[in-house]
Amino acid sequence: MTKPLHESQRIIRETKTNVFFEWALIPNPELISALLSFGEHLKVLMPSKLAAEMKDHLEKARRNYPE
Repeated sequence: MTKPLHESQRIIRETKTNVFFEWALIPNPELISALLSFGEHLKVLMPSKLAAEMKDHLEKARRNYPE
């Protein structure tokens, strides 16, 4: 909230435990990298294609740490 990722960032809803943001951006590798930097503290909800890409990156990263 204190360091917006982009000038289009706006808060669309806040709860006691979550903040929902909206951005007007075109997904690209730099955006994905920035979003991944939030780790477990971020969940992409939309667009679904970006959410799926984030999930894929995280699943690949998880395979780097076998039990």
